[in-house]
Amino acid sequence: MLAALLILLIGGYWAASGKGKPASGITPDKAAVSADQHDLRALWEWTDGLYKGGAARAEWSIRWDAAGNEATVERLLEALKPELEEAPQNLIYIDQVRSAIKELPSYGGILTADALPSGKERRLVVLFRTTSGSGANRDKLLELIERMEDALRQLEADYRIGMTSRGLTEYNSASEKLAQRAGASKVDRYDDGGTVSTTYYTEKLYVSVEAGKGKKANLQAAVHRDSETGQLRLIAGVPLITGDYAQPAGD
Repeated sequence: MLAALLILLIGGYWAASGKGKPASGITPDKAAVSADQHDLRALWEWTDGLYKGGAARAEWSIRWDAAGNEATVERLLEALKPELEEAPQNLIYIDQVRSAIKELPSYGGILTADALPSGKERRLVVLFRTTSGSGANRDKLLELIERMEDALRQLEADYRIGMTSRGLTEYNSASEKLAQRAGASKVDRYDDGGTVSTTYYTEKLYVSVEAGKGKKANLQAAVHRDSETGQLRLIAGVPLITGDYAQPAGD
């Protein structure tokens, strides 16, 4: 479990190192107008045949870790106002953290934002997750990434992005199948008896993080067996998984 916690902590901290660069000079295809959209589309395609019901039946989350003088919830909401469908009413203060929660029906999920004062430079953590049972729409996720990129550019914020999918799978070897589709090489692996997690590196993705000893990683896959139901869940993340491995996924 220590290894799992370490990976999760890395997943929450890697934003501080700045925006990622392409792994190998690849360029986004015609259907994806940015590197971030390219990476989400790749993860969707690689996992589509591994989840029961396909990638659309999985739960998807996208996280942006941003830093900059204008990286506040208020400024983000202003920049996103056309996409929020209506002005949010409930901005609340909790322990000097200004937070907002907003349902986005047109995107099929919920957006949360937390602005954290951090020295001279503000930090903003934004998380979108699809609503359990509602299914996911790839094109809407790609559109949301584009809208968020535009908003963060207005804030002149440096940011990093992470994306994670969770769903039921029938394959004990789901991680290996994912790696094969991604043309990925193994960087590290651990097995705690209930969860087998493997980190990989592939040149088919833009984003990457330092994995120690001169290594890089940009794809992580975990297969978790539910102790109560016996069901297998595949959790896949770019560049790393963020959140709990045991978090419920859609049926």
